[in-house]
Amino acid sequence: MNSLLFLVNGKARITSSIETGKALLLRFIYPLSVIGDIELIRDVPVQSQVQAVDECLVIGVPFDYIKKYEIDNPRLLHMLLEHVSFKLQTCTTASRVNLLASVENKFASYLMSTLSPDADNEFGIELQTSSVKEIASLLGTTYRHLNRVIASLNEQGIIERQKNSIQILNWKELEKAANGIRYK
Repeated sequence: MNSLLFLVNGKARITSSIETGKALLLRFIYPLSVIGDIELIRDVPVQSQVQAVDECLVIGVPFDYIKKYEIDNPRLLHMLLEHVSFKLQTCTTASRVNLLASVENKFASYLMSTLSPDADNEFGIELQTSSVKEIASLLGTTYRHLNRVIASLNEQGIIERQKNSIQILNWKELEKAANGIRYK
């Protein structure tokens, strides 16, 4: 990577993979997101993959230019610090939830974090997707296991799964299933 990229229009998917080909969906990004901040500051190789979900427009500023003319600019450094610290916070949260909670807890938390009418949650917005396969990847589980959890919550009357949507029937029980966990 040789440029700092600013996503100014569109939506992109950020994943991380290992040599076996397994990939983990980390988040979706929206304007104004920064791509390449860690690579610029740490001078490390790219560790995540970025894929456009729909048509995207990015503005690139070459690393060489930034290092020569702007690396000591307090406004640039403050903006980079904001973006890097947000990524650290959200990755820490996702890791904690994904490693320490059951799939039912994670899925209930996912629904609470992304669909709650009172949720003012920037990270929750970055997790929103309508694809059960993508939700499974975000939660670090398999599509089949997540479908079993959805069926169980459906049978309990907490949610209702329709062909292309999930409706929350009982927010109080969903909150109990989330066990106090939130993606935020």
